[in-house]
Amino acid sequence: MNTTTTDKAEIGKVESRKPRRPSAAAEERDVKEWNRKYPVGTTVEVLKDDGARHRGKTLWPASMMGERVAVAWVEGISGAYRLNRVRAVSEG
Repeated sequence: MNTTTTDKAEIGKVESRKPRRPSAAAEERDVKEWNRKYPVGTTVEVLKDDGARHRGKTLWPASMMGERVAVAWVEGISGAYRLNRVRAVSEG
């Protein structure tokens, strides 16, 4: 099978595409919605970097870090985690 120059260029475009990050405005909306729904002290589960799950309570309202990333602060974890890796859970 012959690959034309155009085909190679298209292949390069597909391989170089990265997942799109949410806009800062979308992240800010997520923070506002999270804080409206879940008060400080809500029990949450965090999907950690190593794939483990951590359960704890939120320590502060969700916030923006670096004007670009929505984060939550959870007891038992040093630092913050992206809000898209945190979910509220029932205490049962």
